[in-house]
Amino acid sequence: MEKKKVLFIISSGDKQVILPALNLAMNSKKGGLYDDVKVHFFGISEKVAAEDEEIQQKIADLIKEGINPMACVNLSKKFDVSVKLDSMGFDQVPIGPEIAKLINDGYVPMVF
Repeated sequence: MEKKKVLFIISSGDKQVILPALNLAMNSKKGGLYDDVKVHFFGISEKVAAEDEEIQQKIADLIKEGINPMACVNLSKKFDVSVKLDSMGFDQVPIGPEIAKLINDGYVPMVF
């Protein structure tokens, strides 16, 4: 059976939702469970990521593993966290078209 590509969309502002999602993304990547793993932050999760050190460490670990997180540029500006997310290694784009492109390319969305 052909492996799927998965897109983790993290939109929750609850750290107790964000951390398990990041752990699942990491374990999925390390375990080769999917053909590809992408992680996108959307909404209040961007602000939480910019402010929480434990989440920042998990994101740094993802980047080391080859998963480059994305965030919505419009919302990062709204929450005034663009500079912080840049410094953490996020790519910031208009996220709606990006998510649509990935889903149309066969990525299965998992929303947290």
